Amino acid sequence: AGRATMMAMGRRWMATRFRRKEDFYTKEAKAIGARSRAFFKLEQINDSYKIIRTGMFVVDLGAAPGGWSVAASQLLRADEIESRQRQAPSSGQDVGGERSRSKGRVISCDLLDMAGIPGTTFIKGDFTDDQVRARILQECSEGGGVDVVLSDMAPNCCGDAQIDHMRIIELARLAHEFSLSCLKPNGSFLVKIFNGKEMPEYLAEVKNTFQNVQFVKPPASRPVSSEMYILARKLKAN
Repeated sequence: AGRATMMAMGRRWMATRFRRKEDFYTKEAKAIGARSRAFFKLEQINDSYKIIRTGMFVVDLGAAPGGWSVAASQLLRADEIESRQRQAPSSGQDVGGERSRSKGRVISCDLLDMAGIPGTTFIKGDFTDDQVRARILQECSEGGGVDVVLSDMAPNCCGDAQIDHMRIIELARLAHEFSLSCLKPNGSFLVKIFNGKEMPEYLAEVKNTFQNVQFVKPPASRPVSSEMYILARKLKAN
C-alpha cells in the first residue's frame, strides 16, 4: 500500500509539473500574440539548429492556427533587422533595397481558416488532395525553390495510439515526398511524428534522401507525449 501511495503521489507531482509548464507556454503565446504554444517549439528548434535564416523561402504544412508561420516570419524579420543594425552605422548605406530582397517568404497550408500573417501566403485546403499540393508547388516554383519545409500536420486523433501513429506516418510520408519535389539543394525538412512501429522504416526513408537526420524534442513539447520531430538537413543530390 505504501509503495502504491508513493507512486500515486509521484504521478500527481509530475502531472502538476507538466500542467505548470503547459500553462507557461500557453500564457506566453497569448502575451506575445503567437497564436499557439507551437510558436515556441519552432523558435527553440531554430535556436539550436538555425534552419531558418534571412531571405529564406519556407513552407508550413498543417499551419493553423499559425504558431509556426508566425515564428518563421518573425525569425526572418529578426535576422533582417539585426543585419541592418550591423550594416547601417558602419557603411552609412541605404539598406532599403536589401531589406526588400531579404524579407523571405512563408507559404502556409491547412484545412482550417487562418488569419493573415505578414509575409505569408495562406492556402486553405487538404494537403492530402493532389490539387492542393499542386497549388502549393505552383507557388513554390514562382519563388525559385524552397529552403525549408515544415510539417506540424497531425490526424484527428482517435485515442488508439497505433491507429494515430499510422495516420501521422501517412501524413509524414506525404510531407517528405513533397519536400523532395520543391526543396533547394541542401534544403531542410522538419516533420512531426508519433512514436510507433513504423518509425524505423520512415526514418530510413528520410535518411535515404538527406545527409543529416536526427530526432528533436524541444522543451515546449509535452514531455509525456509521444510527439517528436525529425529534422532532416542537406537534401542529397538525385
